[in-house]
This record gives sequence, C-alpha cells and structure tokens, in this order.
Amino acid sequence: MREPPRIIIHYNDQGEKLEPFEDVTIDIPEAYMGVTMEHMGSRKAEMQDMGNESGPHALHFKIPSRGLIGFRNEFMTDTRGEGLIHSLFSHYGPIRAADQPQERRPHQHGDLRSRGLRPHEPRRAWGHLIQPGTKCYEA
Repeated sequence: MREPPRIIIHYNDQGEKLEPFEDVTIDIPEAYMGVTMEHMGSRKAEMQDMGNESGPHALHFKIPSRGLIGFRNEFMTDTRGEGLIHSLFSHYGPIRAADQPQERRPHQHGDLRSRGLRPHEPRRAWGHLIQPGTKCYEA
C-alpha cells in the first residue's frame, strides 16, 4: 500500500527537531512572478536571489521540504506549464516554533459512526480495528 509523503525528522545533539531544507530554483516568465512568489511565501520559503538574464526570471528560494509537498502541480497550473522548477537538498535545520506541526485533537467524544469510516474504506485503514458504534476519544 502506498503512503502519503512525509518528512523525515532528525534530532541534533541537544534534542532539537531538525527538518530538511531544499534550495529551489524557479525560471518563469514575468507574468507569473507575483502568483509564484505569493505561493512560495505561504509555504515558508525565503527568497535568496532573483535574476533576469534576457529571458525568464530566475528565482532562488530556501524552503522546508514539507513546503514543497503538492507544490509542483500547483506551480504548473499557475504558470500554465511555462515555468521550470528544480529543487536540491540543502541541509537539516531547526523547525521554527510557529511552523511546528500541530497535534490533532478531537473536538467531540462519543460513538464512532459509519459515515466516519467511509473515507477510509478504500484504503482499509481502520476497518479491521474499529467498527461502527465503538466508543472513541474517551477522557
């Protein structure tokens, strides 16, 4: 069974969580610069350099690898296939406090309903472990 992509977290000697960062180079026509820069910013990318050598604009970013998950399809749609993107592993760096993944917690307690299991049926993620009517999220 295929799993969704996930980021491999490392720890340094002090026990801090480290996540992978990538250097990203994007070559795009000027018409698509605004939307591309906006989307990279929302994914916590930091612009390192911008250049234009008689052609498409070259944008260089440093971004956490988790920020690139799902970005390529969005990028191709935004640039109508005219943009080029290249990424290369850079280093492991600390996860900033504001960027740390949040733990999901239930907002209700009670019985598990069959409609709650339907989205997981094709993957059979819970079918053999939990049945409708099971008490869930008890404190």
